[in-house]
Amino acid sequence: MKPITWYKSNYFSDNDAYMALSDIFYDLFNFLGPDIIIFDPYFIGPIQEHDATNALSMVFEDQRAFINAIGRYLFESDFTVKFTICGYPKRAKTQIIKDNSSVLTKLEDLYTRYPIYLNGIMPPKKLYPNFVDFVASNDEFHNRYYFSRDTSDGSSSLLKPIVVTNSIGNIKEVDIVPVNDELQCAMICSKYINLLSGAKSINEVLNG
Repeated sequence: MKPITWYKSNYFSDNDAYMALSDIFYDLFNFLGPDIIIFDPYFIGPIQEHDATNALSMVFEDQRAFINAIGRYLFESDFTVKFTICGYPKRAKTQIIKDNSSVLTKLEDLYTRYPIYLNGIMPPKKLYPNFVDFVASNDEFHNRYYFSRDTSDGSSSLLKPIVVTNSIGNIKEVDIVPVNDELQCAMICSKYINLLSGAKSINEVLNG
C-alpha cells in the first residue's frame, strides 16, 4: 500500500471530499482485512442524541465517511470480516457533545451509544459486537494505528501497521502511511498487541 494524503480543501465540494475519504478508508480496510484492529485514543469520535426524537447520529461528516466505508466493506465481504476499535478512556471522555440542552460528558454514555447506533444503521444485521466491537486500553497511548490481526496459528499477532495521523471526528486532513521498516514494524506490533491483550470490553467498562 502506498502512502495517501487527504485534504478536504483539495475538493470542489464537501460531498466530493468525504466521498473520497470514504473510498480511502474502504481501500485501507480492503488492504488490511479480514480482521482489522484500529487503535485510536478517541475511538471513532462522539455520537449525538437528539432531544426531540432520541435518535442517534454521528456529529461529523468524516465519521459518516468512515462508517460508510465500514458498512461497504462488510457488505461487499458478505459480512465475513471483523473490526475491533481500541481507545483510551481518559482521552475519550474529554469529548463533550452539545445538542440543545443535552451535554454528554460521561464515557459510559458514549460506550452505550456506539452499539445502539451501529445496530440501528444496518438492520437486520447486528453490527455490534458481531462485526464491529469496541475495547478500552488500560494503558495510555497517543498514536493512531490500523493493523491486520492474524490468528491462524492459534495465537493473536498484529501485522501491516498503518499510521493514520488524525482521529476520526471533524478532521480536515489526514495522512495514511504504511510502516515498512521491519524493526520499526516489529516494535509497533509488539507494543500494540500487548495493549490489545490487556484491553477491556464495553461490558467490563460499564460494569466495573
